[in-house]
Amino acid sequence: MHPNAERVPIATKTQRHEGTKVFLTHRSKAQTTVHLCDFAASRLRGNDEGRGLAGSALLLAAAIAAMLIFSAHAQTPEQVVREIRFDQRLDGALPLEATFIDESGRRVRVGEYFGSRPVILALVYYECPLLCNQMLNGLTRCLKTMNLNPGSDFEVVVVSFDPTEKPELAALKKQAYMRAYDRPGTEAGWHFLTGEREPIRTLCESVGFRYVYDSASGQYAHASGIVVATPDGRIARYFFGLEFLPRDVRLGLVEASAGKIGTVADQIMLYCYSYNAIEGKYGFAIMSVIRGFGLLTLLFIATFIAIHVRRERNTRTKTSIIRITPINPTPFVETPDRLPNGGGGRDAHPTNGGRA
Repeated sequence: MHPNAERVPIATKTQRHEGTKVFLTHRSKAQTTVHLCDFAASRLRGNDEGRGLAGSALLLAAAIAAMLIFSAHAQTPEQVVREIRFDQRLDGALPLEATFIDESGRRVRVGEYFGSRPVILALVYYECPLLCNQMLNGLTRCLKTMNLNPGSDFEVVVVSFDPTEKPELAALKKQAYMRAYDRPGTEAGWHFLTGEREPIRTLCESVGFRYVYDSASGQYAHASGIVVATPDGRIARYFFGLEFLPRDVRLGLVEASAGKIGTVADQIMLYCYSYNAIEGKYGFAIMSVIRGFGLLTLLFIATFIAIHVRRERNTRTKTSIIRITPINPTPFVETPDRLPNGGGGRDAHPTNGGRA
């Protein structure tokens, strides 16, 4: 920053990001961005689809502010806002046949990373001076807190939408983020790709990612977020922003895998939380919880009634046995003193006590 440059904080207000600040180095650009933030916020607040496109007005404002900083010949704010979008195309198919070049210089199909595991897809350009690095940093921090591993539980595919970037730059990016992730043995689950203009355009269109290139500065204005796709290459979830909640990303991966990864606790969490497509995150599913408590209440009542009926039947059965069973009289036993002739019986002699 120039020593005489004034650092002007610009506070943007949206429904979800009140008080977030964007710092610029010149007052004229700051004033332009104030208008831009107001326009973007009003545009996004005006329709639900818009709020879900880029997650918040902040993302659009930050992206376009960067373009204003790096270019003196930028488009008007209104033009840029209309062109930058991140449309949610849930359940849409990814172009699995599109070909790119990985960090080692090998030509690969997008479909090679699908088949058995869900995939996190991040669209960036590696020389981005603002959002892309921050977004990849946020994704790395998020994944570090999870016990799911790239390469065994899911794949991470980072694709540059700048057709001028080469595999050597992708390799450097991978090295940097492998050091930051610091989990040996997971390198095979991270993929940093570059490509040509047409496959890039096809992939970006399939996920609804639109950006603006400023030829004067050589920079792009774009939104920020990641896409979670199913193993068969269909779009499952979008998460917008620069930081991602580990809970949201984990639940998104578990759902995308159709329960093949994760734990029983994850399945319980999915019952309590549901994905909000407008906000691009998981929220507390109050109706599911109410239904769950209602079901538990019914089970408790049914169990109580069953136990009560069983006890009642057992009580009646015992009472019937007591009433029907006769009292067993004491058996009569003949003893010698009760028999005639001293107990000698018919063979006893009347005078000598039975002796011959």
